[in-house]
Amino acid sequence: DCKLSSWSEWGPCDPCTNQRFRSRHVLRFGQFGGRPCLEPLGDTQSCKARNVCPEEPEADCGTDFQCNSGRCIKQRLVCNVDNDCGDFSDEDNCEDEPKSPCRNHDIDVSEVGRTAGQGINVLGMQPMASPFDNEFFNGLCDRVRDGNTRTYYRKPWNVGVLLYDTKADKTFTSVFYHDRMRMFRQFYKEKQKNFNAGFTLKYTPTEISDKVDAQANTGFYYRKNSSLTSILDMRTERVSLIGNQTFLHIKGKVQLGRFQMRSRDIRLTDTFLHDLNSLPTKYEKGEYFKFLEDYGTHYAVSGAVGGVYELVYVLDNYAMSRTG
Repeated sequence: DCKLSSWSEWGPCDPCTNQRFRSRHVLRFGQFGGRPCLEPLGDTQSCKARNVCPEEPEADCGTDFQCNSGRCIKQRLVCNVDNDCGDFSDEDNCEDEPKSPCRNHDIDVSEVGRTAGQGINVLGMQPMASPFDNEFFNGLCDRVRDGNTRTYYRKPWNVGVLLYDTKADKTFTSVFYHDRMRMFRQFYKEKQKNFNAGFTLKYTPTEISDKVDAQANTGFYYRKNSSLTSILDMRTERVSLIGNQTFLHIKGKVQLGRFQMRSRDIRLTDTFLHDLNSLPTKYEKGEYFKFLEDYGTHYAVSGAVGGVYELVYVLDNYAMSRTG
């Protein structure tokens, strides 16, 4: 089973947050079916600081526009429809009609562009937030065409290169099943094996976080099980005879696009900067570990975006024999 150390002593009271922290660490991870490590490694407590929190110096934007959040942006980005400040304060007091960089075209950001640079965590869990503000365009209207949907998408400023290049892995696998229960057991066995391996690596976040939950592995398996349930029900008109059914399981990897992040002038979210500045100056494992769970230990400079193509064809042997 998992074994955790005792709590450390409470650290000093942070005068800016009026909180103090303590932490513990993993002595032994859960292995071979043992109880996994799901309890938090950090703990906070309210306190009253003796020192006064030092005031942050006000931002001096010079001739640039200062957002309500204190962020500085170029004057050319004011009143251009885009939310360049992140709080729409650059679009509040516009005397003239705002002019969009994309003119009258409503161009959305694709999921590939929105999630580009998403953090990865070598500790095993899936990051719940991205440090990159991929809704910022810096006043540009760079468009990228998706050849599959013939749709133009807007490229975020943080993304230097964005290409839609669909490629299917040549190592597609196909397996025939003549027994639906055997097929279901095989699926369940594969998913259960991967799921348990994930928990051994602490896939489930344990530190308390106010970030929006990302798509967890449990959600993926729930959707998978839902689709399998519909196969087990078999309430279709054509495929009513169980003995005449054959199941064809096809699985492979599909690449949808490629991206490369900018190496300079990256735009970060205000939330990430706030969380970064709120970390205690003295290292506290629990607080720093929570930060890593939120944003990851690394970010992707470039990469390919895609997924797993997995489909089960339900074949009616009787109908196929009649049609030849």
